[in-house]
Amino acid sequence: MPYDTQDNQTLTKEQMLLIVADHIEAHPEHFDMSVWTPEESQCGTAQCIAGWVVSLFCTEEDYVYDEGPTNGSTVLDVEVIAREKLGMTIWEAERLFLGKWSYKHIHAEAREAVNYLRKTYGD
Repeated sequence: MPYDTQDNQTLTKEQMLLIVADHIEAHPEHFDMSVWTPEESQCGTAQCIAGWVVSLFCTEEDYVYDEGPTNGSTVLDVEVIAREKLGMTIWEAERLFLGKWSYKHIHAEAREAVNYLRKTYGD
């Protein structure tokens, strides 16, 4: 469910990512950089930074689908949706969403992600 669909459009990239940092800090058990996102984040499963951007700030109107691995299937392109929502370049999004800010990359831990987001996008 989106963070607040009425005020959502006025949030900056920095504000959205700091809200994501707050969410990860409050729920570190729901953070996993190796998982983009489940279809519905309210089920309590873990997801990465891009997944939380989509879950917290996007509606179905924002969704982008790609052809899936099986004939005729489609998959949600979470990285593209999050990148577009945040207004990031492909390079910025890759660095953030693939965990290139951590020597652990997609195995980065919640505390590390929170620290990076606050340091990079905070005041």
